[in-house]
Amino acid sequence: MNVNVKKTGNEAEISISGAIDEIGAEKLEQLFGQSDITSSRKVVLDFRNVEYIGSSGVGTLLLLYKKIAPANGEVVIRNIPKTIYSLLAKDMNLGHIFSMQCL
Repeated sequence: MNVNVKKTGNEAEISISGAIDEIGAEKLEQLFGQSDITSSRKVVLDFRNVEYIGSSGVGTLLLLYKKIAPANGEVVIRNIPKTIYSLLAKDMNLGHIFSMQCL
């Protein structure tokens, strides 16, 4: 999994490519542990090139939300492949937590 971060003001944009499996989730958790990411009011995750997300990956997304939400922050997941969107929005009903946009 590869990650590219761009921070502008109070917004962080994170482009992810590859699989967010157990190893990828650990890498993201380390990234989300950085104070400059979690101090952002808005974190945008670009899933355009994400092939797979496992339960560890979903847990890491929820951890990010728990760090951002207390300061009225927002987590946006955009360009989600249809299969991953179906899992997150329909099967897991996470649309009330994350703002999601399908490809």
